[in-house]
Amino acid sequence: MSTQTADVVVLVPGFLGFGRVGEFYYFAERVISVIRGALEMRLGRPVPVVPCCTLPMGRLAHRQEFLLRWLTSLDAQFDGARRIHLVGHSAGGVDAELLTCAEAISNDGGSWGDAARVRGKIASVTAIASPFHGTYLATSEVARFVRSPKQNLRSAVSVARMLLILADLVVRTPGSVDIARGMLSSKPETAKFLFQLWQNRDLIDDLSPASMARLRQSCRSEGRVPVTCFVTTTLATEQASRDADAFFLELRRFTAEHGAAEATSSMKASLALLTKHADAAIRCPDVDVPSFDLGASDGVVNSACQILDPASPGGLGGICVADHADVLGHYDRKDELIPGPPLNAGLFHSGSRFGDDQFFELYKRVASAIARAIEPREPAAAHVGAEGSQRFQLPPSSA
Repeated sequence: MSTQTADVVVLVPGFLGFGRVGEFYYFAERVISVIRGALEMRLGRPVPVVPCCTLPMGRLAHRQEFLLRWLTSLDAQFDGARRIHLVGHSAGGVDAELLTCAEAISNDGGSWGDAARVRGKIASVTAIASPFHGTYLATSEVARFVRSPKQNLRSAVSVARMLLILADLVVRTPGSVDIARGMLSSKPETAKFLFQLWQNRDLIDDLSPASMARLRQSCRSEGRVPVTCFVTTTLATEQASRDADAFFLELRRFTAEHGAAEATSSMKASLALLTKHADAAIRCPDVDVPSFDLGASDGVVNSACQILDPASPGGLGGICVADHADVLGHYDRKDELIPGPPLNAGLFHSGSRFGDDQFFELYKRVASAIARAIEPREPAAAHVGAEGSQRFQLPPSSA
């Protein structure tokens, strides 16, 4: 009897690339639990969910090579899974989607070679807060300094100011101290990660809007694999400014800096689509309906850059009022029935008031997007409780 696994879900991290550093996990463990639980309830069988790692801040081409090797190794461990489903956050979504293109960027636009077999098993890509068209944070003065300190000495003041704000935040927020302690619990591992991070900063260039526009012109999607995009945004209203911490406000300010003429046709189409469906955003009832312009972001990635193809009717899986780390499960979790401090602290404090209700709703929809790529290939009798997870529906006119 074959022990082959039918489907495996792989969580692909963003630009920092790690699955775990010390006791700190990129994807909170609840992400694995929610996706697996929702899929198994719907399909009636086990669906493993596995976090992976990529290269910290390495070029997209190098990350692609690393991810393909990792997926090949995973495939062997599962005795040749029939289908692989990639769920990527931030640059991880870009990494995942680029594997569905006709040419490999890691081979100068050439053939996929030995990777063709495992790549052919990719059955779906789900992206959350992914910079498919870049992010203006990559062109900010802080990013320029990190990329080339000697050539951008004038930006050192802004960098120092952000570091001071961050240090003050860590000292004043008990939960932030716990996060730092978790990352420092394994000093050799953390030191190695920080060294790799400093040595490989080329991803900053790759994720600029101009670089991503060039990449989109050279990379042709095969159209075989469905790509579902979940867009994140924070509130640019007085409410958000009042509730957000100074570090997040600085990040959002840098991400919002752009020229009025810089919007591409895809960004403009994305803004129109997001505005049309803003009322359906996953959000805390206490916050306003989001509004969208080119500066709208989750603090790291501009919302207009997060939809791969706004002309695709299934390309928008949903909108979520959350910051870039909220959707990883790193938000202030509070017990609804017992007053007291948060159960754990978030990485950012953006004023979005993202909580458990929004987290579970988001990942139910992520699981639903994966299930839609599985169900047409299986007998209808195998689908258990499919009605329990509804898709974010776009009207036919949105195409």
